[in-house]
Parts: sequence; C-alpha cells; structure tokens
Amino acid sequence: MRYLASTLAACSAVGLLAAPAALAGPRDRDRDGLPDRWERSNGLSTKSKSAKKDTDRDGLRNRTEYRLRTKPRVKDTDRDGLSDGYEVRVSRTNPRRKNSRAGVPARPSPPRPRPVAATPPRPAPTPTPTPDPMPAPDPGPAPTPDLFVDGASVGGRCDDSRTAAQAASASTPWCSIPRAIAAAPEGRHVSVRAGRYPNFEITGDNRRSAFLSLAAHAGERVELGRVSTVGSSWLRFSGFSISGGVNLGHATHHVQMVGNDLTPAGFYLRNTRDVLIQGNRVHDLTTDARGLLAQGWDSRPEQALNRRLTIRGNRFSRMTYDAIAIYNGTEDLLIEDNEIEEVRKRPGSELHVDTIQIMGGTRMTVRRNLIHDSAHGMLFKDMTSAGLTIENNVVARTAGAGIQVVNAPGVRILSNTVWDTGAGLLLDNDPAVPGQTSATVVNNILNLMSAPAALTALEDHNLVRWSSVRGAHSSQGTAVFANAAANDFTLAAGSPGVDAATSDHGPERDRAGRARTDDPAVANHGGGAQPWWDMGAHER
Repeated sequence: MRYLASTLAACSAVGLLAAPAALAGPRDRDRDGLPDRWERSNGLSTKSKSAKKDTDRDGLRNRTEYRLRTKPRVKDTDRDGLSDGYEVRVSRTNPRRKNSRAGVPARPSPPRPRPVAATPPRPAPTPTPTPDPMPAPDPGPAPTPDLFVDGASVGGRCDDSRTAAQAASASTPWCSIPRAIAAAPEGRHVSVRAGRYPNFEITGDNRRSAFLSLAAHAGERVELGRVSTVGSSWLRFSGFSISGGVNLGHATHHVQMVGNDLTPAGFYLRNTRDVLIQGNRVHDLTTDARGLLAQGWDSRPEQALNRRLTIRGNRFSRMTYDAIAIYNGTEDLLIEDNEIEEVRKRPGSELHVDTIQIMGGTRMTVRRNLIHDSAHGMLFKDMTSAGLTIENNVVARTAGAGIQVVNAPGVRILSNTVWDTGAGLLLDNDPAVPGQTSATVVNNILNLMSAPAALTALEDHNLVRWSSVRGAHSSQGTAVFANAAANDFTLAAGSPGVDAATSDHGPERDRAGRARTDDPAVANHGGGAQPWWDMGAHER
C-alpha cells in the first residue's frame, strides 16, 4: 500500500513538472507532424521532414505508421508474413496483431494520454495513398486468399512440394515462380515476396483460359533475372524489377507485362499474339540493346507476324539502339501513350538508331506518344505498311527525321506536332518494295516537310515552319508553344495554328484526352462542322 501511494505521488509530481511541456504539445523540431521522441525511438531524423517517406518500403508512409503505432523501419511489425502496407490496404487486417482476422480493418490508435492535457491533441494527418507510377489494366478483383512464393522464407519456410491450398498461407509458401505457375489454378493471384529470384523459362504451358497473375508483394522489392516463355499463355507479371530481360518466344500468347522495371535488358518477342506491354519502365540498357524488339521469322513470312501486340504507357529512357523495333511484319499493332527519350547511338557506332522502327505490317496505329531528345523519331520502311495511322504524337528535338514513312499505301498522318527536328516529316517510296505511299497529311504542325506531291492523296490544314506547303488551308509560319522546353506543346495564345484545323480529319480529342474546343478570342479558320480545332497534338 505504501508502494502504491508513493508511486502515485511520484506520478503526480512528474505530471506537474511536465505541465509546461504538455501545454506546448509534443516537440516537433522539423514540423512534419511526427513528435521528436517518436522519431528518435524509431531511428528517424528530427531535423528533416520524414512524414511523407516510406522508410521501410512497406507501402505505408511514416505518418501513417505513427497513427497506426506500427514500426516505420520494420516492414512487418507483427511478423506474421504480411507487410504492414498489405495488411492495411489489401487484407484489411491488424498490422500489430499476428494472424488477425481478414476483413477487420486496423483501427488507428490515438497517442497515449499524457499526464496533463491542457490543450487538445493535434489532429492526426489523413494518409494520402501513393499513386501508381504508371497506368495498368484492371485485372478485376484479386482472388482471396492469395497464393504465396517466398524464396527467401521471409514469412515462413518455403517448400515447392506444397499444394496450392497449402501455399494460400504466407507462412507455408512455395519457393519458386515456376512451381507457382505449374501448380496455381487459373484466375488466381500469386504474391511473390521480397528477394532475388533466378532466371526461369516456362515452356508449353497452355492449360489455362484465364489469367494467372504474379505480382511483387505489396511494398516489397522483388528482383527477377531473365523471364522467358515459349508456347505458353495466360500469364500476367506485374511490379517486378527485372535485370535479365523478358523473352516471349514462339507461340506465346495472352501474356501481360504490367508495371515492371527493366534494366539493363529489355523485351524480346518472337511470333506472339495477344501480348500487352503496359506501364513498364525500360531504361539504362547495355550497349546496343533495344528496349523492345518484336521479330518474326525471316525465312517463313507466313508465320512472321506478331499479332495483336499492344505497347501502351511505357517509358523508354537512355539506350543506344532502337527503343521499339517491330521487324518482319505485324498485324493489329497498337503503340500509344508511351514516352521515349534519350535514344542515341554510342560514339563510334555505325548503327541507325530510331525511337520507333517498324518494318512492315497491317492495321497499325501509333498515337499519343511523346518522343524527345533522341537521334531519330519514327521510321516505317523495308516492307509495306498497310492500314497505318500516325496521330496525336509529339516528336521534338531529334537530330534526324521526326517521322519517316516509306511504302505506306493509305497512311493517315493526322494532328501530330513535329518540332525542332533535323528533317521533320519525310515521305518516300522504294520501288523494290510493293505498295506506293499515298498519304493523308492533315492538321499537323511541322518544322520541316519533304513529301513529293505524287505521294500525298490529301495535304491540307498543316502549319509548316521552313518548307513550302500545299493545300488551300495550309500555311507557313512559326508555332509558339506554352513551354516547349518542358515538353508542353500546347499552342500559346496568338500562335498560328489555333482554331485552324479541320474536324473532317483527325481525332476528336487531343493527346491529353481533351475535347477540341473553340477559342472565342480567335476567328475560326479551320474546316468541317467544327472549324475551331487547333493544329497539332494538343488543344488549347
């Protein structure tokens, strides 16, 4: 009893001494919303703001870790095999309680009460989810529960002899990705835990008719070597760091590569169909490696095609050979919404380096891409390009041509901005290749243009800086952009080309997805039912 009384007296004394500090609130020298005491106890700096950082890369920012009373330097606070971010955002379990029930969200706990509370506690900041860096297709709701691969046995000892039912627990995972692909039922989601995984090849696996998705575990870095498939299908890989490149071999189909990071090797495709390459970052490649090469059979043209290939929303940076190369034919090709930059040959190299090079095909669309600061832009040659549309692209600051088209009957070149390039738009014809170029060239902004009259079926409503122009509504002049140095090629107020395009040709929305609109301060000089469209890829 005397011990209890003395303890209470001591606590009261401490409370009285602490009263001035309580009145001022917890000390926060860097004013980031995290008390210094909490930052010091968790190894964070009290001198620089760290609230928005994700120190342990578990998918939760430090300020959220403070609210939830999890550890900002430990990915898995309760050590149950699930990262804190995964439990909060996906499984909706308590990250501080091992094996908490799925579907019960972790409730933020208020700070522990201080002995004196003269002022109300500072309201906790609302966590802001970190946006995905790149767009990805919606694969639908992830099946529950996930299946797990954990080669490093982070959450539990791995064993490849386990069944899919056993691998549904993070504590009893498989060890390897090939085992997961072989054993997992279609339509399931496989979560791959942190670590480095060796090269693997999947051959002849065609038993599925729905996607099997394999993804890096939430908030964890998962490194793969080389990923290869031959004659396999219905696989989706997302969120991985891939160092050995991706080889999708003969007869591979229905494979999706989404939101991965590839360096120092890129993609190679050979005679595939229904492949999606989306939201990936391909960068800093080894000498003279292409970012993506899709190749057919040289000796068997009837099997030469990569069919229904979509290359969307990727970023290709810093390489010394073509960023995207499609060789020996293709059908139903879509290249859209990519950014390609710093693609140049190395000193002393004799290679011809393009950002996009396509060697023939049928039904091809190249649209809404941003290409800049590279050796050359787009090149279409060496085989016939039939059913080709090139629209709403920006090509800027290239040493060579922005767009070069050879042997493309019926090609449509619409609403592109090609500026500060070495040769602008070039149209040509090789008599040794079937199919003569016959182009519709409308609504473009070009710094240069070389297009013999015999190769254009329609040429009008273009703004060209240096070259002579054809078409009653085309003009020669200098476009003025909002901020070309920052790749904003929206026309500035008063620039030629505003409200001067025709709505009879070209996409109804601009490169950014904005509808074409009338500028009331500018007289309409365009054509069609809506004569107020702007020339080029961007609408004011």
